[in-house]
Amino acid sequence: MRIQLDSEWIVDCDALSCNLIRLRTITAGIGRGRAAKAENIGQQREEVVGFYGSYQHACEAYLLKKTQGSSSTTAEELVAIAEACVNAVIEATKGISKEVVTSK
Repeated sequence: MRIQLDSEWIVDCDALSCNLIRLRTITAGIGRGRAAKAENIGQQREEVVGFYGSYQHACEAYLLKKTQGSSSTTAEELVAIAEACVNAVIEATKGISKEVVTSK
C-alpha cells in the first residue's frame, strides 16, 4: 500500500516493512559525484530514505526528516512544521481502517 503524505514524501508498506520514500526531481547540477544526463533532467525519481518495521515508525521518521531538514530558527517554527506533518499523516490515512495502519 502506497500512502502519499505530501507532494514530496510517500510511505510504501508491504507485509514485512514500510519504506519512507522521498520524491526528487532531477536537475542540471551535479549529484552524487556526477552530472545528470540531459534526457533525465526534469524527471522525477524515488529515493528510499529508510526501511521501517511499521507505518507508525515510518511516519515518525517523516516527522524527524522534515524537522531536521528545515531551516527553522525558533521553536515556534519547528512546532508549526511538526503540526503540518501530523496533519499530513492524518489526511493521508483518512479512509484507511485502523487495523491496516496499526497492523505491524
